[in-house]
Amino acid sequence: MVFVIATTRSVNMGALAFAAAFGVGTLVAGLDADGIFAGFPGDLFVVLVGVTYLFAIARANGTTDRLVHAAVRLVRGRVALIPWVMFALTGALTAIGAVSPAAVAIVAPIALSFAARYGISPLLMGALVVHGAQAGGL
Repeated sequence: MVFVIATTRSVNMGALAFAAAFGVGTLVAGLDADGIFAGFPGDLFVVLVGVTYLFAIARANGTTDRLVHAAVRLVRGRVALIPWVMFALTGALTAIGAVSPAAVAIVAPIALSFAARYGISPLLMGALVVHGAQAGGL
C-alpha cells in the first residue's frame, strides 16, 4: 500500500513507510513509541545519511566529475574501455565508504551520458556500474 501511494502521489516513500510503521505498530501490534523505535536501526540510518551527504557535497563541488573525466582520459580514445572505467570508478567509490546505491546514483548519470555520447549500450554501461558498486563493497 505504501508503494502504491508513494508512486501515485508526490510523497517520499521512506517518510510514508515510517508513518505506516507507527500505524501498524500501534494499531495492529499494540506497541508503544519506544517499542517501535527499538526496531529502527538508528546507527545504520546515521551512517547512510552521513555518507550520502558527503557524496552529495562531492557531486556538487565537481569532485566526482573530475574523477570521471580523469578516468576517461586514461583510456586515450579507446571507447571499449569506458564501461570498465565506470566499473572501476564505482567500485572505488564503494570501497572508500559510499554505500552501493549512493555510488550508483553518483556514477550512473555520468556513465549513461558517456554511453549516449559514444554509442555504447546503456544496458552494458548500467550493468557495469551496478556490478562495480557490488565489487567495491567486498
